[in-house]
This record gives sequence, C-alpha cells and structure tokens, in this order.
Amino acid sequence: RVTREATERGHRVLRRDAAFAGGFAAYLKQDLAKRTKREVFIDIQEVHKPDADAQLIADQELSQDCLEEPYSGKDLYALLKDRKAPIKALLLNQSLFAGVGNWVADEALYHSGVAPQRLPFTMKPKEFDRLAEALYSVLKIATEAGADSSKYPVDWLFHVRWGGKRGETEHQGVVIRRDTVGGRTSAWAPSKQK
Repeated sequence: RVTREATERGHRVLRRDAAFAGGFAAYLKQDLAKRTKREVFIDIQEVHKPDADAQLIADQELSQDCLEEPYSGKDLYALLKDRKAPIKALLLNQSLFAGVGNWVADEALYHSGVAPQRLPFTMKPKEFDRLAEALYSVLKIATEAGADSSKYPVDWLFHVRWGGKRGETEHQGVVIRRDTVGGRTSAWAPSKQK
C-alpha cells in the first residue's frame, strides 16, 4: 500500500508500508521519462532520519538497485578507483549503492576480504571482483531469506556483530574488531581482511 509520494528530478518515489530487518524499507521508484518502475531498498539510517519520508528519499540521487542491477568488478573499479574515501564509507553512499546499509557493507567486505578502511585506489581489480560478487551474494541471500536472520548462513559476521555493548569478539576462531569508519561502526576481521 502506497502511503506517500514525491516527485523530484524526473523520478517519483512511492513509499510503501514495508520494513525489513536491519532498518530497510522498500520503495517503488518510477522514472517518469522512461515510464519504468522498480522497487528499491533503502537503509533508512543512511538518509539520517528513522522516519524518512518520500521527499527526503527523492532528494537523494539513488544509484541503480544493487540487487536488481548488480555491479561487476569492472563497474566497481571504474566507479571507485579514483575515490579518496574509505571503501566502507563509499558503500554506504546511497547515490552509489542504493540499498546497502551498515551491516550489508560489513558483510560484503568480510566475505571479499577487504578491510573497511581501505582506500579504493589501493585496491587491485581482483579485489573489486570479489567485492562485487560478495555484495550481490549478501543482498540476494538476505532478500531470499525475507530478511529473517535465522536463515542467514552460519559463517556470516551478522550473527556476532551485535549483542551486549560490543557484540562477540570472536567468530569461528577469528578475532572481530569494531572501529568507526565513515562515521559508522564497522565490525571486521583484521586477519581475514586486508
């Protein structure tokens, strides 16, 4: 059921009454010029308001949906290779990666072996390939599970990143650290992520 509508920069964004675990909401984004519609998942925390309305979403330029139109490693390399911000901060930028929130970014970085504070210009093309693959995989699995974390793979960092004040300090024999990167807490494994 659509509850709000806003038009901005040739797009109409329709807010839906749907919320998913981890602070995601589903939106239908309509390109008025192309007469196309597609659902986009937005991390509400990334628009800086828990009750973000459609106008605020519309004011943000959204990238392609990272699940429906996944990036390849070559796409990521071209998009990020000259950027000076940490890779984690860039993954949280909704104008680059619509639908990628804090835990999704951490999970994709964990499985790709890339440290959250890495600067993209220091990354090799193979690392971009692994990151693209991991990003798509995490989004696909989470979506297919209906954002039900009990259905997520046991090797996911997701299961230990929260709890208590800091979450677990170890996962499957690997030390987990929490550092602030891009203004957000990042859970990561220094021994696995370079």
